[in-house]
Amino acid sequence: MAFLLIAALGLLWLFVHRNGDLLGLASLTKRASLVVAFALQQLLMYVIAEATSIGHHFTTRSVVIAWAAIVLILTGALSRDLYQLGVGVVRSVRGGVVVRRARTLSVDEIIGLAVMAAMFVIYVLIGWWYPPANPDSMAYHLPRAEHWIQNESVAQYATNYLAQAEYAPLMEYNLAVLRLLTGGDSFDGYIQLLAAVICVLGASELAGRLGLSRRGQIFAALFVATVPTFILQVTSTTSGIFAGAVGMAALVVLTSRSSTASWAPRGAAVGLMVGLAYTAKGTVLPLIGPMIAVLVVWGASRVWPRDGGRVALRHLASFAVAAAVVAAVIVAPFAARNVAIFGGPAGELTQAVIIEDPTPASILGNVVRHGSNEFHIGDGTGPARVFSGAVLGPLDWVYHDLLGQDLADLRTTVEIYQEPFEVQDYSIASRTEDIGADPWHLILFLSSIVILAVGVVRRHCELRLPLALALAGVVGYVVFAGTIKTGTYGNRFYIPLWVALAPVVAVAMSRLPRNLVRVVALLLVVACLPQLLDNYTRPFLHPARDFTTPLEGYYGPAGLHPWAKGEAEAAARLANRIASSGCERLGIDNGWLYDLPPGTREDFSAWDNGALQNLGIWYEYSLWVGLRDAGWEGEIQHVNVVNATEELEDRDFQPCALVSQGATDNYLAAHPNWNAERFRAMTLLLPKV
Repeated sequence: MAFLLIAALGLLWLFVHRNGDLLGLASLTKRASLVVAFALQQLLMYVIAEATSIGHHFTTRSVVIAWAAIVLILTGALSRDLYQLGVGVVRSVRGGVVVRRARTLSVDEIIGLAVMAAMFVIYVLIGWWYPPANPDSMAYHLPRAEHWIQNESVAQYATNYLAQAEYAPLMEYNLAVLRLLTGGDSFDGYIQLLAAVICVLGASELAGRLGLSRRGQIFAALFVATVPTFILQVTSTTSGIFAGAVGMAALVVLTSRSSTASWAPRGAAVGLMVGLAYTAKGTVLPLIGPMIAVLVVWGASRVWPRDGGRVALRHLASFAVAAAVVAAVIVAPFAARNVAIFGGPAGELTQAVIIEDPTPASILGNVVRHGSNEFHIGDGTGPARVFSGAVLGPLDWVYHDLLGQDLADLRTTVEIYQEPFEVQDYSIASRTEDIGADPWHLILFLSSIVILAVGVVRRHCELRLPLALALAGVVGYVVFAGTIKTGTYGNRFYIPLWVALAPVVAVAMSRLPRNLVRVVALLLVVACLPQLLDNYTRPFLHPARDFTTPLEGYYGPAGLHPWAKGEAEAAARLANRIASSGCERLGIDNGWLYDLPPGTREDFSAWDNGALQNLGIWYEYSLWVGLRDAGWEGEIQHVNVVNATEELEDRDFQPCALVSQGATDNYLAAHPNWNAERFRAMTLLLPKV
């Protein structure tokens, strides 16, 4: 039934392209229409998930009916357009239009398009070969979707891992709907692949709107396609690229020509995109928000000289009001649930990663430390060692000597054991989707600022907006990096920013000699090959698909996790044991609680890593898959929850089996009437007979 989503996107694409004026967007190109159609599909995804959850109707039947109705309505409304499209396609094929257009491409353009097409084919294969294996996906992205499906509602539930309740839900809505339509997770990786296509097309579209030729637009697309952290996450079930696509849709809508004189419709459209961005990933708006602000102010500045300040301010006011109202409506359901549970839109996990007692020195120190992570490349020898050392050495001096910061200060970091300024073997980390590094794109972006600034000084007025957007990107980076605690896993958060900045970099590169740009493009492609062909989690050149157990693929390569094979086998045995026990009420318990002193169990500061350690089973999703494969049809709930979601725990739920990770002697002693069975890291408790 996944074809319903594909058909809906195609029909929305046609609707937007033929009827953009109805949305207040005039003369949209096919690329822009697809980007906007993607955003509209996400809006429908959000509305359907929220609406069907009322009364607990988030089921396969309801979802199929909703998407089938959308497809039928669009098909009926676009029947004439569909006929004209079919006739046009036939005429184009017969008349050789495609061939003639292809002949207008230069060699550079053909090579750029061919490289990206080859990358797409590789991603399609990788997405089909590998099941989800990202630790975050195992811990909360996918289990969250499973709980919603079980509960027939996307409302929050009691959980031992707060990320399942607190974080932005739009990506998981997609995962849950796809699971309802297909019955499995074989197509889950293609959600981010589609988002990657939207990012690439959106970047090229914005480049065209900044005045670049087709060659420059292809460079912008190539810049996005070669970002290493971007490549590592394509076909992953995390949300970095997905969030980047939603952010790109906001920029495309904001820069589209309006079909009306009023700014209110445009404000409503931008508010819709901002609301979707908030529900896609909480990091998007801090990163690209300054760029959105620059575009709004830039638009007002164009009106001011022509119509006067009063008119410009009136336009800005109508834009802001419409944007705020629509954005508030979009985020209201999710935000209201978080407020009810956590007392605010952000919960304890988010608060745990915000720097404490910020000072100018600590903020700048965090920016430096975040930036140092981008240069963790190579194996610690040869040219890579020289390059990394040349960058990390001065950054070390700035961090320690100039700013006086301490790497072990828990007010600014979540990892006191990381050595961010040390040159070492990063050959695996730089190919791992949770980490990665984008040094060449960072250097190219910083160089672009210089190029654009020089152009503006030389009175090239057409470079003022690109320079303003580039500086807004710097503000976004500094705001985010300066307020978020540092750690090994920070580089992937900047994917939406790299996507948004690609057109700006392309504009700067257009000022350079063509041969130099060719060299830059070649270097970007060559530099990303390790991530493209030898992704450590999902390699292409030597596929790691010879799994001995059904669950092994969900734990990633044994080289990354030496315990993976054994844990996968144990998880399969655990699932079979639960299925054969006859128990249909499984509780996910928190074994770590029983090693805390009495009276401190609800005090997150008592944990080594704060709230981040308060969880049940790290690879929870593998248990769901194992039980599904074993034919088990029971109910799973988190029990003995002590965080903010405790009030949601179903007190009438009486588990006949308990499973926990980190179950120590204290945990076992607290359950004298239960028999314990060990499955490596996990422990199963069944009642004594």
